Amino acid sequence: GMKPGDEDLIMSETMQPVIWEPQSGETPDPATVQEQRRKLQQAANELRQNNEAELTALLGPSKTQAWKEYQSTVGMRYQLDHMRSTLEAQGLPLTDELTKPMLKALAAAQKAEIEARNAAARQAASGTPGLVGTLAADGNNMEWHLEQTKKRNQRMLDAISSYLTYEQRTAIEREQQAQVKLQEAQVRI
Repeated sequence: GMKPGDEDLIMSETMQPVIWEPQSGETPDPATVQEQRRKLQQAANELRQNNEAELTALLGPSKTQAWKEYQSTVGMRYQLDHMRSTLEAQGLPLTDELTKPMLKALAAAQKAEIEARNAAARQAASGTPGLVGTLAADGNNMEWHLEQTKKRNQRMLDAISSYLTYEQRTAIEREQQAQVKLQEAQVRI
């Protein structure tokens, strides 16, 4: 597995994002935009391949895989830590033995969500009727984001319910609802 501090070795100057910005005042034709996107995607893929090769050379194949798994669960670990803190503050602590299986359950739920979103995006891109409207939701629409947050919260809660007591589940659910209410209040401001 990874040792503390390994993540510092992995970051390098070559891991910089590639950003394309159109020239000011210029409105390129769709073919130009498509070509720019293709080039950008190609550059991003090459950068990712170079980074993976650099990681493998530095850490070896097994540690590189461990790093990828670790990185893929950063958000879920943060969420699980928040849940643990919430429960502990309410006198309903989780046992340490549950942390790993709960993290796996959360990661599996996240992976399923991403795969479903990617499949829907592929269908929408291929012109499948019906899905285009659901994916065309305005990215800045806060109500749409709030609804997605509620759905994500429910999926996460469902994923870990089998590890929780009724009281723990209720406490996490109340915390999630409070966060959504706070976001809703911010939208109204």
